Amino acid sequence: MPSPFRHPYEKSLRDGKPALYRWLVAHGELSSHLDELSQAADKEFDVIFAALRAQSPEPTPYLEKTQHLQTLASRTREMVMDALLIRDDSPLSDGYPKRSQDGVTSGQQLPDHRRTRSARGVGSS
Repeated sequence: MPSPFRHPYEKSLRDGKPALYRWLVAHGELSSHLDELSQAADKEFDVIFAALRAQSPEPTPYLEKTQHLQTLASRTREMVMDALLIRDDSPLSDGYPKRSQDGVTSGQQLPDHRRTRSARGVGSS
């Protein structure tokens, strides 16, 4: 099943860090980067969802339980997307390797610009 985080992240990367996006495309690394990030976001979703579920008692009636789980899933998606999306005010650099005047790439590696959050937001809004 495809990750619900891949497409929104790709769009935010393309719009928020176009130079990094072009660099990833030009070097054939975009797909693997998106796959890696999607897997990490899916794992983070699972951890946060489990923590939220453990913190709040589930109602007994079936319909209330279903609504409760949908609310927790929605809240968890918002938390993961908040950590995932690149915004204009992001302090992160474009991240692509710098080139000197002669066009030679410096020895810098592409920085890991993803912001990883543990479940620190769990329980707080």
